[in-house]
Amino acid sequence: MTAISGIGQAFPSGGTCPLDFSVALPWGTVSTDFLCTTFENVRGVLEAVFLALWVLIGYRVVAEA
Repeated sequence: MTAISGIGQAFPSGGTCPLDFSVALPWGTVSTDFLCTTFENVRGVLEAVFLALWVLIGYRVVAEA
């Protein structure tokens, strides 16, 4: 387990939202980052769901061997 204990540092996080955009209109500029905000709000749920999925897939692979 010590070999994978620092794996989180290998994948940096943070930065800017690649999905935000701005539209220039005659009366001003409209910008949105709706997708990034939404994904940030459901990140914990998605992490839990996919972790459970990978655990089940791993268990099935080992159980079938």
